[in-house]
Amino acid sequence: MSTNGPNVAVAVYEQHTEAENAVKALQRAGFDMKKMANKFMLVLHGDKQEISLAQELLKSSGLYSFDHHAAQREAHGLAHA
Repeated sequence: MSTNGPNVAVAVYEQHTEAENAVKALQRAGFDMKKMANKFMLVLHGDKQEISLAQELLKSSGLYSFDHHAAQREAHGLAHA
């Protein structure tokens, strides 16, 4: 995978309203919403084998990138501290 592209931040929320509130907070802080709106993201949940299978299946779909991240519950706790 090339590292010459733009930096990407991914935040995962358990509730749709939490994600909406995060987008609104970024907007209030002056982030350019066009930078958020020009890509689409598919989020998959599963075990390591399921994610590997999904990666294989999606290779021919025209995806921009595929990254596998393991959830870190500690980060979630810090966000609400």
